[in-house]
Amino acid sequence: MSNRDIVYLVADGFASVPVIAVFTKFDALWDDAFGQLKESGLTRMEIRRMMPEKAKEIFTNMKIWDRLRETQYPPKNYVYLAGVLTHGFICNFV
Repeated sequence: MSNRDIVYLVADGFASVPVIAVFTKFDALWDDAFGQLKESGLTRMEIRRMMPEKAKEIFTNMKIWDRLRETQYPPKNYVYLAGVLTHGFICNFV
């Protein structure tokens, strides 16, 4: 979500509809997760197993959800999408 999107939610908001934030390209964080896990000395098999959870941790540390919850009409929940351009499309609800 760009800063412009967040500004829109803060300025205009959505008074009468439930808002759900959708974070696309979540798998881009997998590269960061891979790098961090590799630096810790794990094997490739361990890294691949732990990568999705590490990406969630990185996402959480970005504090995006906290910023959105401070808007006038905060989202009720959010969804992150990974693998949208592949056959193994994954949709995880947090």
